[in-house]
Amino acid sequence: MVGAGAVPASLTVEGVMPEEERVRNLIVVGSGPAGYTAAVYAARAQLEPLVFEGTQFGGAL
Repeated sequence: MVGAGAVPASLTVEGVMPEEERVRNLIVVGSGPAGYTAAVYAARAQLEPLVFEGTQFGGAL
């Protein structure tokens, strides 16, 4: 099933789930000051946030 999204055991690190199969508790859209602050606080709460950023940084200040 290598073409159907399965990752061969030889390509994985033991104990680490492939990135495409990890469940995220929080997704932050935006990499401005508020987005990064939300991600930092979520990481402190061990929520494993995922941040989507655009091509420009800075937010809408």
